[in-house]
Amino acid sequence: MVNWDNIKPQDLEYALRAFNHGIIKEEYEEIFCHPCYKKKFKYKGELRYLIVGKAYGKYILAIATPRRGKLRIFSGREASEEHKSFYRSKYQK
Repeated sequence: MVNWDNIKPQDLEYALRAFNHGIIKEEYEEIFCHPCYKKKFKYKGELRYLIVGKAYGKYILAIATPRRGKLRIFSGREASEEHKSFYRSKYQK
């Protein structure tokens, strides 16, 4: 089970494709240092999360799944304008 209130770098693991769109490990770690939006969904029976957060002035969208007590991030990119706008309306009032 992932403790969303206290995610540390050692709680994360990465699929190789997590870095395909230029997001680096430190940016993934940074999004959990601030409020982040999480939405659960199922994909082929597996629980996944869409996560939108802010890292070093950039808005990041990540897709992750809990596995063996860690949060495995397997996809990420800069957030779309729609996701950025949603994040701002929710967390930057």
